[in-house]
Amino acid sequence: LQQRTSSIKLNLRFINDFGFVEMPQIMKRFSFAISHAYRKTQRLVRAGYLKHQRVFHSRHGVFYLTKRGSLLTDLPQIEKIPVGYYQHQIVLIRYLYS
Repeated sequence: LQQRTSSIKLNLRFINDFGFVEMPQIMKRFSFAISHAYRKTQRLVRAGYLKHQRVFHSRHGVFYLTKRGSLLTDLPQIEKIPVGYYQHQIVLIRYLYS
């Protein structure tokens, strides 16, 4: 159980470091196949650690931490996704994990 908690914290920390991430960044960062990545994120959503939101119709939805999820990291929760900030963050994440 302690190993699983550490794994959850690591996943949440990655997401909260950037504020939000799309599924391709999760897959790349953790070397997950798409089905495995969706299963993991859906578990975190159901457990109340993550939120999923579609910001733009033609893009992947984003995952970001809930208040419960942010309590497991040392960064605050993001209340909403700032649209002007969105593209900047996506480009930054792609650059860092390409």
